[in-house]
Amino acid sequence: MRKIISSVGVELEGIVEYSRVEDMLDFLKNKYESKGLIKSVESHHDGSIETENSNETDIEITFWSPASNYERVAELFGEIYDEISKRFGFYQNSSCGNHQHLRLSSTVFYYVLSLPTTISQFKQKFLERFKGNRKYINRLSNRYSKDFEDLSDIDDNQKNGDRYHFINFASIYKHNDSQTVEIRVMPWASDGKEYQEMTLFNLQTIDEIVWQNYIQAKKAYLRDHGRELYFKSTRYYSARLTDYLWANVKERLMFMKIKRIAERIPGIEVNIDYNGISIYHSDEFIKKVFEPYVSQNIMYKSFNAFLIRDGHRKEVLEYLVKLLKFESYAQKENLFNNVWFQDVLLGLRQNHPSIDYNYLPYYIIMYSRLAQLFA
Repeated sequence: MRKIISSVGVELEGIVEYSRVEDMLDFLKNKYESKGLIKSVESHHDGSIETENSNETDIEITFWSPASNYERVAELFGEIYDEISKRFGFYQNSSCGNHQHLRLSSTVFYYVLSLPTTISQFKQKFLERFKGNRKYINRLSNRYSKDFEDLSDIDDNQKNGDRYHFINFASIYKHNDSQTVEIRVMPWASDGKEYQEMTLFNLQTIDEIVWQNYIQAKKAYLRDHGRELYFKSTRYYSARLTDYLWANVKERLMFMKIKRIAERIPGIEVNIDYNGISIYHSDEFIKKVFEPYVSQNIMYKSFNAFLIRDGHRKEVLEYLVKLLKFESYAQKENLFNNVWFQDVLLGLRQNHPSIDYNYLPYYIIMYSRLAQLFA
């Protein structure tokens, strides 16, 4: 089996006595986090959980774990469930659900998982595995983990819409630094063994169907698309629909990559929301990039940008190409006859540059080179 899931984020909903919360968290940190088995142990309240006694509180325990071995990580989660149940009286009831965030090892796997075919296959395997078990089957009609009724539901969720579906792609929008897909379909667990089985089903099933669909698409379309695999399959869906769904996920992942790289550079801030991505360059950052021209007053500040004096635009562009080591890209894009690509480079002189989504890969390369220069 190909291990395409790199790590798992756990949301363990449950109920425990108020007086045991801090001790329970300290136990998890001392026994598991200190050994590197899990990380980022935290607790939160969850208003959807119904407590049964006045001395109890609802709780959602969150943590992350690497997923290099699916069987071992599932066993670890089952052990954690049993340990906090035995030591601190933690338990789940029917108001609880078990959500897990999966971080995948490649952008293309997010795309394959986002296709309606893959989503449908996951649902089918879930129905086959838990056939006749109402606790599980009812999750698809639960308002917190609904089924997708049609393609518009999938489209809405993948554009940061309603997150309450059994697979939630809106988590990519919420967790900008971790880019996860959330599996929300699992119900409450009666013990650690059941929680272990839930985890293993999620990991193995997602791994299996995504990898199979990736290989199928790769074999069928490698000859047509070369190494640039966009999987424009028309077998089940129109090319237009597939492109549309892919764009939702692809752009979002590229936004997050730009954010992670650009914010390593002093003087840059990046914001991602449902409207897209916005970048802010401070004056200090711009002066550092264009220092030779600012110091000679060839570039000067005016409102939200540094303007270039007449007759120096080509000179500044040539400087940027050399600074960023963009010689091959400048030739490929025919830089001096391509005003759109010029605007990508010259956007570095603006406090609030407009982002051209047609050139997103170049922003990643551009900020990577600047991060190296300014490290």
